[in-house]
Amino acid sequence: MRDMNTQETAAHSTLAAKMQENIYATRRASEAHAQSIAQEIATQSRKQDQRDEVVEQLRQSLAQAHQTPASVPMPPVPATQEVHNHYHEHQASLQPSVPQSSSTDPALIQLLREGQSDSNARHNQSP
Repeated sequence: MRDMNTQETAAHSTLAAKMQENIYATRRASEAHAQSIAQEIATQSRKQDQRDEVVEQLRQSLAQAHQTPASVPMPPVPATQEVHNHYHEHQASLQPSVPQSSSTDPALIQLLREGQSDSNARHNQSP
């Protein structure tokens, strides 16, 4: 019986020691994980602070760039008349692709009449 009690006590001690080791290992892993997360958060926070600083510098730069002193006169609006003249001169210089004539072409009128009469003849032949 003493042997069994001794074995039980030894098994209990071994089990307790293994459980304690497991608890410490889990605690160390959790602490390492928490420290890793904390370092990542700190890194991301520093990066965000740097981005915020750059954005603020750009805002200030843009705000200052758009401020003009009252003593500086505004430049006059550029004249566009020269561009309009160039456009109209260019359009006037273009030659029409089909020559325009004021008189009618007799050959063209004859062809149109023949085409019309052929069309009428075909139309009348259809039942």
